[in-house]
Amino acid sequence: AVEASDSPILDALLALASRDRLAQFLNLQDYARRFVVTVDNLPRQLVPAQWSALRPVPGQLAVAADHERITLQAENFARYDAFVTFVESLDPKAAARVYLRFYPLLQEQYRALGYPHGHLNDRVVAAIDDMLTAPEVSGPIRLVQPRVQYRFDDPLLESLSAGRKVMIRVGPENAARLKKVLRALRAEIVR
Repeated sequence: AVEASDSPILDALLALASRDRLAQFLNLQDYARRFVVTVDNLPRQLVPAQWSALRPVPGQLAVAADHERITLQAENFARYDAFVTFVESLDPKAAARVYLRFYPLLQEQYRALGYPHGHLNDRVVAAIDDMLTAPEVSGPIRLVQPRVQYRFDDPLLESLSAGRKVMIRVGPENAARLKKVLRALRAEIVR
């Protein structure tokens, strides 16, 4: 019956943004489960792509490579501009109301993940706090490509949580914009 909850959640999300805007950035099918899985995994090493609540960012990763090193290019940060603008367009109070309205359903999903005594809201706050503490990286960000996907060359950066890595990948300006939204959302859900 959890999947039947998609329609009311989607209707509530439509009060925040148009269906086209939501579908541009969010994986709307089985959204309750995707939201919970994403939140649960942001403070961990990896958000399983098949269960991410977010759609992949369009475009190719912008890198510069010579025979000695690969670096992430500042042009890459622009790939995230539309997503960051979308997040900024969401009213934190209204988003918190949707979250709180559907909290019992989301909590049910969280328990189904294997946390029978856990509270999803604690995990949401932990995920936000984790992203807020993402380091600000200046200068070139070196990458390696051991297989198909790139990884951070710096072991400290590579060991960061999935949420903190996102904050680095979006670039310093977008990260500052996202942190502002995250602080506002956090203030609404911990009242």
